[in-house]
Amino acid sequence: MSSYVVLKLGTATLKKHAVPTHPDAADGYFALRSGRGVALLFLEASLDDLSSDDEEAAEELALHLTADLLAGHRDPRGVLVSSGNPKSEPRGKTYDQLVAELSPNGRWIPNEGAALIDVAGEDREIPVPPLPKAKPIEVYVLSPARAMRDLALQEAPLRVVCRTSRAKARPVDASTFYVPKMKALGFTTKRRVWSDGSAEELRGEKAGASLQVLAEQDGADAIFLRVTIILHR
Repeated sequence: MSSYVVLKLGTATLKKHAVPTHPDAADGYFALRSGRGVALLFLEASLDDLSSDDEEAAEELALHLTADLLAGHRDPRGVLVSSGNPKSEPRGKTYDQLVAELSPNGRWIPNEGAALIDVAGEDREIPVPPLPKAKPIEVYVLSPARAMRDLALQEAPLRVVCRTSRAKARPVDASTFYVPKMKALGFTTKRRVWSDGSAEELRGEKAGASLQVLAEQDGADAIFLRVTIILHR
């Protein structure tokens, strides 16, 4: 058995995340077609196999599809998954057409991967500025369940917002930049340094919130940087 997954995103996002377009190259799914702000995916998993519980089904779907791909989806209703038939491909060409065609026999599942919303608005929730001259990648919100898994949290958070970027710098440069800013905001900081110098992590704690900064070497003279604010219940 199989399923169709309809995502509201365009060709550029598919190329960015290297979504396979041929079944022989797929890791459980591939794109039947994309364009006009839509991607129709063929998923080698049955809709009937997903849990009846929405949150559990969302986590199961996120195991099939990558979080960065789900992050590109732009529909507050969630992700539409419908029973698939490889011998009868849906006719719809646009996102709205596919939703109208597949929703009667489908199911809306919460987007548990990571939903990009209002980048400017979400970015304001992160209390420290970007690293100077860093090239932004994305700002996204993690669901509580995803945050617990990805960030190894012991309790479900109230809200988690992440900012990712790349910069021509070293991991130590990120720590040098962020430690005084975190302390000025009242965070008690701990610094972890990889033995080979390839990465550094800062963890800041204060009442009601945590702030994490992870800088990993990304090439000879660049780093990948993730800054995460965690609000506790």
